[in-house]
Amino acid sequence: MATPFKHLKFAGVPIVTLAEGEISELHAGLKGTMNALLLKDLADKTRRDLRGRVGDGKSGGGLCCGYKVIKKLDGRGELVHGDREIDEQQAEIVRRVLREFATGISPRTIAKALNDEGIPGPEGKLWNDTTICGNPKRGTGIVNNELYIGKLIWNRLRYIKDPSTVKRASRLNPESEWIVEDVPELRIVGDELWQAVRARRGEIAEKLTKVTGAVRAHQKKNRLNGARRPKSLLSGLVFCGGCGGLYSLGSANRFTCSNHIRKGSCSNSRTIPRGELEQEVLAGLKDRMTSPEIADEAMRPMRNT
Repeated sequence: MATPFKHLKFAGVPIVTLAEGEISELHAGLKGTMNALLLKDLADKTRRDLRGRVGDGKSGGGLCCGYKVIKKLDGRGELVHGDREIDEQQAEIVRRVLREFATGISPRTIAKALNDEGIPGPEGKLWNDTTICGNPKRGTGIVNNELYIGKLIWNRLRYIKDPSTVKRASRLNPESEWIVEDVPELRIVGDELWQAVRARRGEIAEKLTKVTGAVRAHQKKNRLNGARRPKSLLSGLVFCGGCGGLYSLGSANRFTCSNHIRKGSCSNSRTIPRGELEQEVLAGLKDRMTSPEIADEAMRPMRNT
């Protein structure tokens, strides 16, 4: 808060608010600190309230696929928060996904089939592979959600704000800080199916460990390669002409439509070699930026000064 206040004061621009009137150095310093402490205290009180709610077997926030919110009022006429029940229609989709995953069908194939059948994913979005497989450590993804076997886990993650972007970033808490409660009334699948899912997850994790080990061994031999930035020259700048989705760099060093690969919602299966695409883009930029019209436009401000 202090930096923009100093710049505005230097420019002779006052800051006036309805509650405080004209803002002075006292507001920018002391009041800013007090407001920050107030927000932290409010966050701590909210967490204590959520902890008590989870202890009663209620939701601590968020609604995953397979459940719906119970809307009811208490004796004082206020809305009761945290109650949910099984949504049988969504629960059957969850069972289907877990059964197919346990039999060896890939998450991408499952997601494509669901999208082709017009079955909406969580929050009404399209299905993709990460919706199904998620992250085992963070408990995200359908195959990692232990609520489906009647086990509610809370405080697995904590969220902090990035000071540069003011966006929330998640951090994994130690397992000793997790809060685990049994909620048998919310169980959707049996132990036999869940154990089959866990066995399949273990097989995938073992393969990923081998691949990761090989990559790290290669990077150890070539330190320059290991220190190279993972993003390519055109990362985030190439889009599909069919669906408008992002064209991302695949394992074969070729750009491909992310929606076609992850969701199966796009019919564009064309891939483009990274080197060929970068060469064409750079050649086009060079051709256009060196034209007499562009050069004249760039030099005009200099001539005017």
